[in-house]
Amino acid sequence: IKAYLGLKIKVMGQKQYPDGPNPEFEVTIEKEGATEYGLDVDRQDLKNLQILKVVDGAFKKYNESADSSVQIIKSDFIIAANDQTGNDEMLKQFKESKVNLQVVRALDTAVLIEKDQNTKAHGLIFPQKMMNDVLVVMDIGPGYIKEYNDKCENESDKILMFDRIVSVKGEVGKAANLKKLLEKATGKFQLGIQRPCPEQAFMAGMFRFW
Repeated sequence: IKAYLGLKIKVMGQKQYPDGPNPEFEVTIEKEGATEYGLDVDRQDLKNLQILKVVDGAFKKYNESADSSVQIIKSDFIIAANDQTGNDEMLKQFKESKVNLQVVRALDTAVLIEKDQNTKAHGLIFPQKMMNDVLVVMDIGPGYIKEYNDKCENESDKILMFDRIVSVKGEVGKAANLKKLLEKATGKFQLGIQRPCPEQAFMAGMFRFW
């Protein structure tokens, strides 16, 4: 079960509702007087960098004057840095005095899974060294998650590679805890999912930046 609530407001005389902020944008940051960029990132999926925290440094200074629609916030995904992709190459760019980032806001969604006591394992593959408060889906092998995916008509309803599971049955916590909850879950339960906001979700009005 998924639900999205969107609200648009227009003033008297305005013919069309205003567009919301785009979930994908670019920022260029120079260290200048700062000694560090000041980003804590999660690099578990080997593809994107997800921002865990903005601490003292060049990005915090940037946020102080930037419009909220282009501020760098927790959960954002960095998908390219100085036109380089892939975690290792992107991280190298932060050694430079100037970095141009392509950033995508996170889309939070949920899927309802059903598993009976006789059903096989979930089949999800996670990093060998799990970190932080997410379970990063590195691959999907045989199991009830793949069976769920096979029944989905829309790609956006599936659990996808590189998705981050942020809650199991409404509970959040460290990655190891989430994994235990997932392995013990039976019956109908919900998984909270976070992923880079796809363009089709934005066009459909599913993305909301608060």
